Amino acid sequence: MDPAVPQSTGETPKRRRTVNDLAPCEQAKVTAIHHDEGMGQRLMSLGLVPGCPLQFVRSAPLGDPLMIKIPGCLLCLRRAEARLVEIEDEIAA
Repeated sequence: MDPAVPQSTGETPKRRRTVNDLAPCEQAKVTAIHHDEGMGQRLMSLGLVPGCPLQFVRSAPLGDPLMIKIPGCLLCLRRAEARLVEIEDEIAA
């Protein structure tokens, strides 16, 4: 067995969740912002930073843009922008 070759564990890799994957009223926590030619920096300046809780409010009738609520404001994001915001499910305490 060659140690340089990674061994398969039989598990399928988990696809990362983004704001696009949320359903209305679903809550999550931001885990990462993936930079895309300055847009990631713009999203972080609006308050979307790792650790920030958010709630999906609704989407426009044709599905774009999306409205999300973060502490202190409501934001509307295009689907392309929402794909840059990686999330994880928020665990109720």
